[in-house]
Amino acid sequence: MDKLTLLAANFVIIAVFAISFLVLANGKDRKEHWRFWSLANFLLGGALLLFMAETVYPVLSALAVPNFVLVASFTMHLLGAARFHNSRVSSAFLIGPPSFLAVTTLIAFQSGHYALVYVATSILVASLAFSTALQYYRSDMDARSARFALVLAFSLIGIEDTVRSVEGMWSFANMGPGLPESLMVQIHLLLGLIFVTISGAFTLVLSYEQSVLEQREMARRDPLTGTYNRREFEYRVGKLLDQTPRQDFALLQLDLDHFKRFNDNFGHVAGDAALIRTCRMIQKHLRTKDCLARLGGEEFAILMPDISLAEAYKTSDTMRKRIAGMKMDDISPEAVVTISAGLYYGSGHDLTIAGLLELADRKLYESKKTGRNRISVVNVA
Repeated sequence: MDKLTLLAANFVIIAVFAISFLVLANGKDRKEHWRFWSLANFLLGGALLLFMAETVYPVLSALAVPNFVLVASFTMHLLGAARFHNSRVSSAFLIGPPSFLAVTTLIAFQSGHYALVYVATSILVASLAFSTALQYYRSDMDARSARFALVLAFSLIGIEDTVRSVEGMWSFANMGPGLPESLMVQIHLLLGLIFVTISGAFTLVLSYEQSVLEQREMARRDPLTGTYNRREFEYRVGKLLDQTPRQDFALLQLDLDHFKRFNDNFGHVAGDAALIRTCRMIQKHLRTKDCLARLGGEEFAILMPDISLAEAYKTSDTMRKRIAGMKMDDISPEAVVTISAGLYYGSGHDLTIAGLLELADRKLYESKKTGRNRISVVNVA
């Protein structure tokens, strides 16, 4: 296939994905990465059209415009990957490439060494492509297998443009202002066709995987407090009980003291706010491996694996003190929340999940009967 046919084939595929991303960007899921991905594909399609029509406009425009648009498209790919993974991109990636390309283009136009632009564009695209591949590779989203295909796609285009830059240096003296007609360019365009197909298809797959995981996560969470729900909590406790050999863990069951009275005095909206703030305060003292769950109403439980009894009690008591000291002046200067809790510590030997919760619950009510705002420990023989 000749250069124009390959450019046209690339354009058709890019246009399909660009429209798909635009539709998704304006749908229910109006997340920023969709807009960047859509813009990246529209810019890449525009660059290809400009390369196809490079003979109809002046030399400086033919030299500069398609390459600027091409570099801009890969910048948008990088920003889209960063937004998808909630990371940041250095401003150098936004300012550096166009500035470098502008200076190179002026030098090339003045000197007649048009290969400078070809080489500079290839280096910039390779840098942006490798940076995008790194965004996907370094992601902590291990469950999203499509990201590995995107690592491959952007690495492929990074390698391809590195080779292009070497080719440009090799053919430095013989290169004109436009895209050269050569076997190497045809190979590059064929690899580009593979890239746009893989990157477009697996970006859609990645987003589908993300959507599925988000829905699964929502199913594990309490909608008000954002903590885990009872089903997730019992699942995690069950995993610990199924371990061989079993390891000791702490299970803290707690609820808010006189919460019905709190709701009666300050209203249910204030009660919801108190639940949310209490959970936030608790989360500040928990480790990543710990699990805070809302069992129902104002009743919560915390699972703390791989911890000593002394550390579990210290953490629990610190949380109790911090909750009692929370300021809620926006609700009322008189609004105070305290918790009572029962703490189980052990391996759960000969106990079911229900049995564990029952032991902790008994101690929770012992805390209430003996004055509230305290923690009672299950005595495991």
